Amino acid sequence: MNTSHSLLGANDLLSISGHLIEAIFMAACDLSDKRQIEAIQQVCIVAQKHISDASEIIDTVRKSGLS
Repeated sequence: MNTSHSLLGANDLLSISGHLIEAIFMAACDLSDKRQIEAIQQVCIVAQKHISDASEIIDTVRKSGLS
């Protein structure tokens, strides 16, 4: 398995994870406790930011090679 293929696979997994986090974010709206909603959504926002950062790193490495 070459590195580029592995990085694309990792990026795909991160993308799927991002979609799952978005689903959790939306599902939190159905809770009755506003504090719980806000807490879950804040965690989702932070997790989505980490996923975005990791995706950017993967794209950079894939385009320029490992350094």
